[in-house]
Amino acid sequence: MTIQTFPDTPEGQASAAAVPEPKHTWITPRGKIVVFTGVDIPDPSIPVADITLSKWQLMTGILTVGGQPKLAAANAYIRGIVGVDAKDLADQIAGTGTPAQKVMWSHCDKFTRGMVYINQLRIGAGLTNKEMDDVFRIGVAQVP
Repeated sequence: MTIQTFPDTPEGQASAAAVPEPKHTWITPRGKIVVFTGVDIPDPSIPVADITLSKWQLMTGILTVGGQPKLAAANAYIRGIVGVDAKDLADQIAGTGTPAQKVMWSHCDKFTRGMVYINQLRIGAGLTNKEMDDVFRIGVAQVP
């Protein structure tokens, strides 16, 4: 099935309402209406603690929940931890994270809501606890 996005305007609301059932409609705090249908409908019976996301699902969830500003903040947070390795020394940026943080953000490909690094990312990206929970609920439905 599909995930459709509409602006939170009268026209967008009408378009979202016209999507056939079954559907799950979610209005983001950033002015978007996201309509999930079929297998993409988030299952609220699954505890957030039991959801595991890939890095792609995590970042797509952040984009869906918080829009480009929160995604940019999350990317900046991770880039600050890991640093930037560039050919030109002038373009290199040393990471500020601990060795454990650098290893985790450079090599981890599975994330759970209870990971301390996820809570650090939540704070670094300016997301609330509820928004990060939504990242996991929405992210689990994302398929590349």
